[in-house]
Amino acid sequence: MTAGVALADVPVIVLGSDGVGVLPAFASHRVTIRGFRSRVTAIVPRVSIDLLAAARARTDADLAAGRPAASLVEEVTLGLAGVSARSLPTTVRPDLVEQLLLAGEWSAEQALAQVVLVEQWRRPAMVEPLPAQRAAALALLGPEAAAQLTAGRPPAPPERPAGRAELDAALVAEDYLRLWELLDVVPRLPEPLRAEGVRLALAAAEEYEPGDLEDDTDRWPTVYRTLAPFLDQAQLTEALRHTEPGVIVALAARLDHAQRDRAFADAGTSAAVLAGLAPYLGRAQLDTALAAVVALTDEHERVEALAGLAPHLDAAQLDRAVAAATAILHRYHRTAALTALAPHLDDTHRAEALRLARAAATAVDDDVAQVRLLTALAVRLDGAERAAALDRALACTLALPADKTRVKTLTPLIAHLDGAQLEQALTGALRIPDAFYRLTAITALASRLDHAQLDRVLPVAAAAEPWRAPVADTLAGLAPHLDAAQLDEALAIALADPGEFPRAQALVAVAAHLGPAQRATAVSAALAMPAAERASVLTRMLPHLGGAARASALEHARTAAEAVEYPYQRVEAMTRLCPHLPGPSWRAAILATIAAGSDEPARAHHLTELAPHLDGPQLDAALAAALALTDEVPRAQALVGMAAHLSGGALERACDAVLGLPAGLGRMWALVALTAVLSGARRARAVAVALAEALAVTDERSRAKGLADVAVCLDRDGLDQVLAAAAALADAGRRADTLTALVHYLDAAQLPRAFAAIMTITPVHLRARPLSALTRHAPAALLPQIAAVACEDSSSDTFVDVARRAAVLAGTPEAGAAALTVLRAALDVERRGTALAVLAELAGFVADMAGPGAVGRLRAAVAETLDRWP
Repeated sequence: MTAGVALADVPVIVLGSDGVGVLPAFASHRVTIRGFRSRVTAIVPRVSIDLLAAARARTDADLAAGRPAASLVEEVTLGLAGVSARSLPTTVRPDLVEQLLLAGEWSAEQALAQVVLVEQWRRPAMVEPLPAQRAAALALLGPEAAAQLTAGRPPAPPERPAGRAELDAALVAEDYLRLWELLDVVPRLPEPLRAEGVRLALAAAEEYEPGDLEDDTDRWPTVYRTLAPFLDQAQLTEALRHTEPGVIVALAARLDHAQRDRAFADAGTSAAVLAGLAPYLGRAQLDTALAAVVALTDEHERVEALAGLAPHLDAAQLDRAVAAATAILHRYHRTAALTALAPHLDDTHRAEALRLARAAATAVDDDVAQVRLLTALAVRLDGAERAAALDRALACTLALPADKTRVKTLTPLIAHLDGAQLEQALTGALRIPDAFYRLTAITALASRLDHAQLDRVLPVAAAAEPWRAPVADTLAGLAPHLDAAQLDEALAIALADPGEFPRAQALVAVAAHLGPAQRATAVSAALAMPAAERASVLTRMLPHLGGAARASALEHARTAAEAVEYPYQRVEAMTRLCPHLPGPSWRAAILATIAAGSDEPARAHHLTELAPHLDGPQLDAALAAALALTDEVPRAQALVGMAAHLSGGALERACDAVLGLPAGLGRMWALVALTAVLSGARRARAVAVALAEALAVTDERSRAKGLADVAVCLDRDGLDQVLAAAAALADAGRRADTLTALVHYLDAAQLPRAFAAIMTITPVHLRARPLSALTRHAPAALLPQIAAVACEDSSSDTFVDVARRAAVLAGTPEAGAAALTVLRAALDVERRGTALAVLAELAGFVADMAGPGAVGRLRAAVAETLDRWP
């Protein structure tokens, strides 16, 4: 923490019906809810304006005097505290609100603030607070707001007894309603009429035909939830033939001991059954059920099961249940599980569970931004400070609830990890439930793993199902780092795949790293595959073979390629062999196969793929085949694709053929592609025609696309024309899209004109994309203007782009001014993730501006902020 300010000393302002008062300590988690509605305006922690303004004034004074601005870290600290408080979630589970209130963790004011907030959004009403606390809280509100909260819903009328008339009426209801009418009537019937109603309802359930779009999975559970208390023994025996978990739960109270034991044994890890049977289980069975729940990978099911088991667990079992709940990654599910367990814990454990639930419920959802900032700080630190930042970043990454996000965030972090951190990362990767993301994480870690760790991950790859996980990619990532014994295991994994295509992919993935004996095994396996897979594997293994082994594999690959059943795949396989079969006869065979095809787009594609392997007469023959295509689109695609391999007269013929296409965007796109290989007068003509085509299009949608695509081949004068045409587009959305594409090609003198065109776009939100694109190329002189517009438009994405560009242009006064502008703006917004993302880009800027030790102080401030507002 910087000198002169500590978070625990920072006051917060509470705006209420009685004016403004000051509550101490950002350190308190007790003020976490935003919003008294009605007369209570808000409970919003905010950094004192005077403190933050004073820090900013000191920063400005230091920078103006040319001194290191040590107060910049203090400014960031205060700003992070404020944006963290403003980013707190505004809704908390009703049952957690009740428990926090009863436990004294929240005041009546805070609980009632949440009640009001939920009422405002028309969500289900909260449970009643304790009368005295509610009365005290309601006293803070005006009569109108109190009446609104106490009104509630009118009481439901008592159920009316039913008789023969109601039963008969249910029986004559429409077919699709009869079952549900009977279920409504039966519980209200007297005996013996109820027994007849049960029989009729069961018959209606058997005859019920669900609609085409109706989910029928809950039919029998719904039936037995209603009828279970009224079933006779024969009906109960028949009901047990249904194996749906919901049916077992509905019948649980009617089962005898042996039936419950069988149901429990059959339950496995079914959360619904375990929870439904919990009241009837002995301690040993509860131990087994709890172990099954802990093993559940679906966090929603784990919450459901823990909630059902909780009332029936003893103290030791509850400890294990709390540990399982605490280990849940997703904050919502973790909150739900801890909240369900809390009423069954003793005072000490209940307080801790509620603390953890509250922390999860009120956490700011910006974990990815936290990781990026901590990583950006870590690379500028050494020793213990670096380790602490990376430890925090890794812990935050492994706690991310979504597998995809966790792997995406972990991947760039891996390069900075060391020793125990890598082991922790690997352990986290191996625990990812989804096989696809588990193997993706292992692949990202592969180059950093030691021998023992590689031994641990190979069985994981072996256990994965290839159609659900990237086994071949994982083997390719692991293979360069495996020793001979481990390569044996990797080869066995590849050969064990039952699918021909994935087995071929896996063999190709490891081929380059196999030893002679292992390569022979792989070749033998390839020879047993169908022609397409055989040709693919053998072709890719050829560079790693020598002597007689290579000659034999090449002959087998050639035979396999010619034997591929489908022409498209056959040409692909034959073309891949061209580098290994230099004679003209092989290429002539490929040309003949292409010519025999009837699909012109496929012929165009194959001619393009084959062109790099042709020369002389064969290349002329391929060009003639392209020119002979009758469809203009594949003809243009073939000519453009082959152009890079043509020269002299052949290239001129291709260019003339493209120029001879009908005028329009199709010809324009072909000419733009050709300009990459043309020169001199021919290129100038192609560019002029392409530009004229783009400018001449009358349909504005097509013109916008043409202007964006033609820009890549234009000189400065041409870009001036295109920029003017883009600025003149009438539709603001198309203008935004076209300017977004154009800014990549403009020079420093043209970019201000593009900025002016962007500023004409309304509504303002359409400016965001072109402004972000412009920012990535903006000269230093333009950056402060872009920063000012981003602040005016409250464009969070542009804040980050300006910060990134300012870091690239560091050292210029304009870049420094823009960086400070967006940093302050990001700290003033309502979303902490934006502030953290901007800080991640500007870590170097803060270090340069604030002087020695600034990054370390900033890391400490960030860590303390994240501790107080996770």
